[in-house]
Amino acid sequence: MQAATVSTDLAKIVRRIKNLPTLPVVVTQLMEAVNNPSFSASDVSRIISNDQALVSKILRIVNSAFYGLPKRVSTVTQATVILGFNTIKNLALGATVFEMFSKGTGEDDSCNRAEFWKHSIGTGVATKLLAREIRYSNPEEAFVSGLIHDIGKVVLDQFLHNEFAEVCRVAREDGIRFIDAERIVLNVTHGEIGHWLAQKWNLPNQLDESIWLHHDPGAARHAPRLVAMVHLADAIARMEHIGFAGDEVEPEMNPAIWDVLRLPSDAMENVLANFPKEFERSAIFLKLAAE
Repeated sequence: MQAATVSTDLAKIVRRIKNLPTLPVVVTQLMEAVNNPSFSASDVSRIISNDQALVSKILRIVNSAFYGLPKRVSTVTQATVILGFNTIKNLALGATVFEMFSKGTGEDDSCNRAEFWKHSIGTGVATKLLAREIRYSNPEEAFVSGLIHDIGKVVLDQFLHNEFAEVCRVAREDGIRFIDAERIVLNVTHGEIGHWLAQKWNLPNQLDESIWLHHDPGAARHAPRLVAMVHLADAIARMEHIGFAGDEVEPEMNPAIWDVLRLPSDAMENVLANFPKEFERSAIFLKLAAE
């Protein structure tokens, strides 16, 4: 993706963010390998085995109710054969993001990190359910896109906590959208911060856009369907009162998403009916966030 022009305000914010974690080499290697047709399950295992903590997390997720496999999986090679390389790659990225940012200040009622992660997981679940309805080719990518769509908020909370708390306060007391409070306090949005982070981490274009443009899906060029799904899933998680995304304002949905998604007539009914059970099955991610 072509890098966006960095605004003066964003540049000021970025200069204040110190010691930002980098993606582990293991995850970077997995993402780089996705286009290598000769890559095998044993190659995936060989790379991930260099990080035993990540191996443990991936196997915990694979053996959880989230997948509901009939038999216990004991190796990453087995997991890759059963679930596919893209699934394991996306699980590695998701688990890594949780490990990097799970610990937060979180003392402020308005900025509670645990409630933020619940919203993020709920958005990931809803994105995956929407992906099934439109037969999107990579539902696990959809899940991770929803899971990390608000990563810019976590960066602000962790590295500019006082300003982030002020954004939370303005959104709450003025009864406005979180993104509008960001513009008032910082003149920078979590989408822009997330875009900057995605480029630093060299994330794929589709993940970058789902982070950057989930409030403006009509601007997506590389992954319009994925961004539209995350936009809608964010609203679904809010309507279902899963966690807290920073404001109590009724979500505004961009009408352009309906032309992009072309949902079957019963799709929303199916998503809302299956959402509670699927969110319950995602409890493993809440456990990871609490560690």
